Amino acid sequence: MVRDPTSILPGPDDAVFLVPMDAEGAGVTGIPQFTVGEVPQADVDERTGEFVFVDIQPGKYAVVVMTVGGSQIPTRLMEDGSFSIFTFTEDQLDQVVELGSLSLP
Repeated sequence: MVRDPTSILPGPDDAVFLVPMDAEGAGVTGIPQFTVGEVPQADVDERTGEFVFVDIQPGKYAVVVMTVGGSQIPTRLMEDGSFSIFTFTEDQLDQVVELGSLSLP
């Protein structure tokens, strides 16, 4: 789930995306801008902030929120504040992978 740290509620009408990253990328500075429709977009429950991606291919991804105003904001893990960058492997195909709770900086 993604929550806004000021309200602890999901941002209304924000969209959640998985942005492919270069496996050798230098972290968050390597997150490219994306075009809607060209990267996986989650189905989001606006009441809870929970989201689901389906049919994700193996690779390294950053979870990014696009605000209503069009800003692309990389999310952070609520537990330690690090950027939400995940690597999915072939072993995880057709499985549910929990990403945990994420927040906007």
